[in-house]
Amino acid sequence: MAQNIQIKVANAIDLDGILKLQSQNQISQGGTLSAELSRNQIKEMMTDMPQIVAYVNDIMVGFILTTSKAMHKKRQVPIVEAMFTSYAGLNPTFMVPFALARHIVEKD
Repeated sequence: MAQNIQIKVANAIDLDGILKLQSQNQISQGGTLSAELSRNQIKEMMTDMPQIVAYVNDIMVGFILTTSKAMHKKRQVPIVEAMFTSYAGLNPTFMVPFALARHIVEKD
């Protein structure tokens, strides 16, 4: 079991780690993420809703990104649009659209 797990609300310092994990977890890299957001998109999302990051021993190992309907309307992402369309229950104002990206352990 991993030691020293830290889960926190992301800030600008975490952007590079989020972008790196996002890139490593794209479908083209064998991952499961179906969308890729730019630095500016993620930074903008951080001002709207909390974004969550996880660290183990000071290495970012995961993130969860959230978006509001208002933010989504500014920069639509097809998979998020499908989620908002398919889940209309209780008129949600936000979604957790991106799966938890995971750290890829590099072999020596």
